[in-house]
Amino acid sequence: MIEGEFTKKSGYAKSAYGFVFGYSDLANGYLKDYIRFEINTDGEYALYTWDGKTYKDLVQPNNKGTAYFYSHPAIKSGYNTQNKLKLVADDETQTWSVYLNGELIKDNIPYLKNGTHGVMGFFSVGQEEQENMPAVPVVVSYRITDAVLYNDGSEEY
Repeated sequence: MIEGEFTKKSGYAKSAYGFVFGYSDLANGYLKDYIRFEINTDGEYALYTWDGKTYKDLVQPNNKGTAYFYSHPAIKSGYNTQNKLKLVADDETQTWSVYLNGELIKDNIPYLKNGTHGVMGFFSVGQEEQENMPAVPVVVSYRITDAVLYNDGSEEY
């Protein structure tokens, strides 16, 4: 389990931030697959997988090989607002659950084949015509507020 508080102070409103998780080992320095749970300042979220070629939307699956943003009342929209994102791994069922500001958004998200319990905070940047850099830098902050480290029993923590 990991929970973090995220705040975006400036930058393109549609550029997202959140967690990338459940990925396999790196391939040539890149994540070859992952699950991504993200929000933006417009009060939208996306939840999807990437297998190295195709996106799979986990909110409303489609056959277009892409993922979309969806509005949700649990998201506090706007700049300088704080949102809590939480991930919970269940090794017994081999699934993830994701929460937004304490509200369950989706559960029973299957682990990726050969996936790990790895989690990274991230933010994206819009295209050149969407950002106003360097005059207005992209500023996203986050802090981990709670976590339970995974222990497979091979090491002491």
